[in-house]
Amino acid sequence: MSTKILCWNIQNFTINKIDFSSDNNELIKIPTTGESYMFTGSITIKNNYILNNVETSDPDIFIVIEVISGRGSKGSLVSSKGAQGALTLLDRLRVINNNWCLVPPQKLTNEVQLSDADGDENAVTLLSEGGYTEAIAVYYRKDKLDFIGPFVWPDTADSPAKTAVAPGAGVTPGAYPDIFSNCLPAGNYFAGQTVFKTTADVPKEIYFPAETSRRPFLTCFTEKAGLQRKLSIASVHYPPQAPNAKTALVQTLKYFTECYVMIPNEVNIIIGDFNVDYNNDNLNIFGTAKVLFNYYPLFTDRNQTTGTIYYNKRYATYKKYIKSSGLDNALLRYGSQGAYGMAPVGLVLDRVNVSALGQLSQMYNSYAQIGTLPQLQQDEVFLKPFNYPGLGPAPGTSDHLAIYVEL
Repeated sequence: MSTKILCWNIQNFTINKIDFSSDNNELIKIPTTGESYMFTGSITIKNNYILNNVETSDPDIFIVIEVISGRGSKGSLVSSKGAQGALTLLDRLRVINNNWCLVPPQKLTNEVQLSDADGDENAVTLLSEGGYTEAIAVYYRKDKLDFIGPFVWPDTADSPAKTAVAPGAGVTPGAYPDIFSNCLPAGNYFAGQTVFKTTADVPKEIYFPAETSRRPFLTCFTEKAGLQRKLSIASVHYPPQAPNAKTALVQTLKYFTECYVMIPNEVNIIIGDFNVDYNNDNLNIFGTAKVLFNYYPLFTDRNQTTGTIYYNKRYATYKKYIKSSGLDNALLRYGSQGAYGMAPVGLVLDRVNVSALGQLSQMYNSYAQIGTLPQLQQDEVFLKPFNYPGLGPAPGTSDHLAIYVEL
């Protein structure tokens, strides 16, 4: 039995992506017929698109990158509209399947600097309102997996600065604050890890690559069936500047090969938004990961024909809506041959055209007919609110496509 992972950088994810209370329907005209058409509000489209990706791919783990949070201590719990969004999404996933759980997301750094938000109007607005940081939300199916840390939530007085800690002598795990108390199965006080240290005589914290950079979010699971492997998953959102992103990736690889001890029946997965383009990897960083660190890159310029980034709607056309840039990836390393259950599968979920997982939904059936229209009308229909603008960059769902991994 395999484990399936869906990982998606949902641009500036907060409750604003899925808040029905602020939604509006809109009356538009179809160019081909001139008929008026009432389409469901844009927020409903985003919500449906997110949930449909989950239903269609049927993952055991769903990772949401770029959850926006109010500022606070690294390792403390996500706050503000990011917390509302993560918890609301959990409620909606549980309507699909009541086994969904959420590892309480932690802040990946104290503050994201303005340079991380260049060109992103929504994030710049958040910064002007007092700054922000980010978290990563990791959802999982409790009927398929057990969440086992590697950190724990301490049984100490709650405060905004309270953080997850490494288990050990003198550490007593305890319940999460009320708002997050229903995220995990009863009695599970494990937590993800956002602090990484060297194994020197005097351990030092590792930066990725700077103190203000977002840390990986490490979560560990055991499979309940099949090979019953341990899965250690480092979800990442590296800096947007390519040189810094490459440095952060190498630091992550070094941590897991020099400081972290794998067991034979374990798979280590580094997954997320690398901000390193596998279609233009001038420094051969993914080749280095394989040769020097024994990590298998799931997407490379030799095995993937598309990118993972949508064009802004100002530049997108029916035939050209995905950039060649492939910034999202997964690296795999096995503790032993016995942990290798199947040849890993990696897919970029292109939900405009038919993907390996099928079409999006009835709502987007107009895509199938666009190709029969005259050229000018093709792009006009494609850019109508009920089509591409609901999927692509803000104010749509995301500038990233989701990636699907099965191993």
